[in-house]
This record gives sequence, structure tokens and C-alpha cells, in this order.
Amino acid sequence: MANVRENLTKLKIENKKFGISVNDTGYSNSDELLNAIAEYLSAGAEIIELIGGDMPDKQFLDTAKKTKQLCEVFNASLLIRNRADIAYLSSADGVNLEQEGLDIHSARELLGEDFIIGLYTNTQESVIQSVKDGADFIIVGNIKSTPTEPVTSTGLEYAKWVSENTLFPVLACGKLSTEDCRQLKSAGIPRFLIDNSVLNYSSPNTVTVNYLDDL
Repeated sequence: MANVRENLTKLKIENKKFGISVNDTGYSNSDELLNAIAEYLSAGAEIIELIGGDMPDKQFLDTAKKTKQLCEVFNASLLIRNRADIAYLSSADGVNLEQEGLDIHSARELLGEDFIIGLYTNTQESVIQSVKDGADFIIVGNIKSTPTEPVTSTGLEYAKWVSENTLFPVLACGKLSTEDCRQLKSAGIPRFLIDNSVLNYSSPNTVTVNYLDDL
């Protein structure tokens, strides 16, 4: 069964390069959010990570199902942040787990072998443990601190270490500029989930194209 997940991971993650991490902040309703997702996809985004944010569960599930339909049209992957139940019920491609969220073993028990599971990591120890626990791919977050999000950043050296010390696909996620992405590519990480808060809500298509042109 491991080969099934390996093939899924290659198809859904390893062969993709650019995605958008999306929550409902900045949108007045679900239709506006879905329109933005459609624009991201039409501009070339290959992965959508959907975050529940302030959405009630019923709305989150409905949005996830509709996003899955959009992703199928554009041959893109849908990942759900931290909610294995929503991933399962919406037939998403997988789930991205946070350190404080559901553990990989429990998510696998719920999802089975037909879904892929990624884990957000910020230490070398968490990467090693994720491999032991059966993650299919790894997400590197908090690459840098920003004025509006003064997190403890992991930095490029950590990103480079992850790239050099795992055979799993690795994605960098966060409020990344095109220059950040270029530096991460030089560090060995070629896949990105850009936080949609750094994009222009009024023209997601144009901004996505600009990222892709720079990369």
C-alpha cells in the first residue's frame, strides 16, 4: 500500500511546483473566495491549500467540495489544512497537519491509503519524527518573520538542511516574496505554497502570473 501513496505523492505533490494557501480572510463571502481560487488556478497554480479560518464547519466543507471541483478542472491538487475530516468528506487529495493538530497515525487511520499526509515542520527533530510516523511530504513554514507576523523564523539554513536530509517532497509555505522563492530554490526547495494574504485580492490572476514569471 505504500506504493499507492508514493504514486499519489508523486502525482499530487512532487510533480507540482506552485500553489496558494487560502483562507477566507479578506473575502466577503464564499462565492468571492471561490472566484479568487478559480483565478489562481486559471493563472497556473497547481496546488490549493484550503484553511478553514473563521468558516463554520458546514461552510468549510461546502467550500472544500466546490474547491475540489475547481481543482479537478485544472488538474490541480487540493490539500486541507489540519482537518482530516474535511479532507475525507470533500474528497480532497490530502491534508497538511500542524504540529499541535491531529497526529499522523490518527489521520492515516481516518483517511486510509488513498489520501496523502503532509506535516508542517520547524525543527530537525520534527522532520525526523515525521518520517518515522509515515508522512508523505514535508512542509517548511515560518521561513521568515514579518512585521505583521513576528514569528520565530526557521530561516534558509533550516530549509537547506531539510532539502538535503530527506528524500520526501518538500514545500515551503508562508508569506513569501518572489525573491524568497528564488532563494529557497537555490537552497534546494522548488515547491511553494504562497499565503494568499501577500497577493492582491483585487487581481489574484495577475499576481499569480507575476510569481510564475519570476520563477
